[in-house]
Amino acid sequence: MPTIAQEPAAPSLLRKFAHATCAAFCVIGALSAPFMLFMAWAANLDPRTPAQGVLLSVSCLSFPCLSIAGLLTARAWLGALGLAIFVGGLVGSSIDTVTWGEAERDAFRAVESGDADLLRKQLAAGIDPDLHSEDRGYLLTAAATSRNPELVKILIDAGADVNVHNGDHATPLVMAVYIPRCEAALALAKAGASFAERFYIDAKLAVLPTYHGKNVVEIYYGKKRELAKLWKQDETCWRQFETVLEQKKEAMASFQCDTTWSGTRRKLYQVFGKVTPC
Repeated sequence: MPTIAQEPAAPSLLRKFAHATCAAFCVIGALSAPFMLFMAWAANLDPRTPAQGVLLSVSCLSFPCLSIAGLLTARAWLGALGLAIFVGGLVGSSIDTVTWGEAERDAFRAVESGDADLLRKQLAAGIDPDLHSEDRGYLLTAAATSRNPELVKILIDAGADVNVHNGDHATPLVMAVYIPRCEAALALAKAGASFAERFYIDAKLAVLPTYHGKNVVEIYYGKKRELAKLWKQDETCWRQFETVLEQKKEAMASFQCDTTWSGTRRKLYQVFGKVTPC
């Protein structure tokens, strides 16, 4: 009597294991939907770049959305696909895609060594005054911590954004006050640097923390107490800085931002840089 060839058990077990794993991903993704929605929203609170904010949001939303679709359509592999997109988005957003040439490296070397002439040369050659990388931060922030305040003035004159930061709210002004570097801080403050958060919509939020739980005013007066001798050495400069801060506080108190926008519209304008500091 002829025998019927049986299908090997190993492939069947592998398929069952793969299906069970994908099904588990679907369940985990569906249950994590509230958390992923929060992450997608938080990714755009203060992204390093608009593109990064969009990438992180899409990657966060893909996992729960595809997982729920997988459960509804009995296609468990959709959960695995959503997880792969989520992980790929996290990895992709963390990669520094900036490709530097010798000119860009010279610009940072100029700031690190305090070489004003070399910095002017690189800017004249076309270097972006808002040059930055994930590991070194922004050129202006590095200049704000330098002992040569002329570097900050050179970058401001070249059109550098005085409110840049890497998502930690350590703007050039914050760092100049934190180090402290009075002439750099004064130049930044006079150039319009915000002493509060970068993207505040409501003027009432202007006193909320920025860096290490403090805004620029709080950092300044803390450093004034801690480093009294250093403050005395540049007392004339710091007095001028205090005057500018008081003017900013008065302007903030009298300024009313548009609070009639919907939360979604407001957040989109923040992400794409359409909102100016209050």
